[in-house]
Parts: sequence; structure tokens; C-alpha cells
Amino acid sequence: MGIKSNAAALPTTAILTLRPARLEDSERLLAWRNERAALAASRTLLPIPFEEHARWFPASLCDPLKSIYIVEVEGEPAGYARAEWRGEAWELSWLLAPDHRGRRLSYPMVWALVESTHGPVEAYIRTGNVASRKAAEAAGLRLSGRDGDFLIYSNRIARP
Repeated sequence: MGIKSNAAALPTTAILTLRPARLEDSERLLAWRNERAALAASRTLLPIPFEEHARWFPASLCDPLKSIYIVEVEGEPAGYARAEWRGEAWELSWLLAPDHRGRRLSYPMVWALVESTHGPVEAYIRTGNVASRKAAEAAGLRLSGRDGDFLIYSNRIARP
């Protein structure tokens, strides 16, 4: 069972679902992650080698400190969302597949991810990634700090 966002109330008519990722999602997720625009927004600017991903992905699916979801729009895979426990908060990350960008899906995706994650959350967003910054703010996250080229959005009180 996935987490649903009825986007009819949003500026789109799609129904967005987060479903737990499965092993068979591995290649699709890697292709999305290594796509040029995704790399530019990522914390790691280099492509992930297949061998590294092939080790990381199955282990991550079994890790209780990680939640990886496939974002589906009307039943079609459209991206992924992830929450990983980092000691004090869940670090969130998300990505829309190239053919689903520009359809106003970021906000319902991030909102569903925040709603699925109980406790404090943070998202590290490159300063130039305006779409993700707007999605984070629309989902209730607020600017709480900065780390180099990244703005930190959180549902916690701002850091000193």
C-alpha cells in the first residue's frame, strides 16, 4: 500500500502515489539518478557507477533507517523519493523523471514524502534548484540553514 496524494486539490489533476521501491526498480532508479539534470541538482555531482548502485540498492531496501519510494502518477512510474535517518532527522531527497518534470508534481510528491516520515526532516537543496525549494516550502518545510552550495529546509526550528 502506498501513500496517496489526491492532486485534484492541487494545480494538476494527476493522482500521485508513493509505493515502496522493489528490486525490479533498480535500473530505472539508477537511470533517473544519473540523468544530466538530476546530477546537477544532486549532492554528488558524479554519476553513480552500476556496480556501486547494484550493492547499495538491495542493501538499502532492507535498511530500517531508509525508506525508498517510487513515485507513481496514475499508475506510471514518475520518479523516486527517499528518507534516510541521519541521527537527528530524516534526510529527504526526491527526483522526478525527465518526462514528468514541469507538470507541477513536485509539491504533492514532497508533501506525501513529508507525511510518510514521522519526526524531524531535513532536505539539502542546491541553491539554484528553485523547483525543489518551492516544493519544500509548499510542503511545509522552512529554510533552517545553509551548508556550502545547499540550503537546508526542515520542519524544525532554524539553527543558530
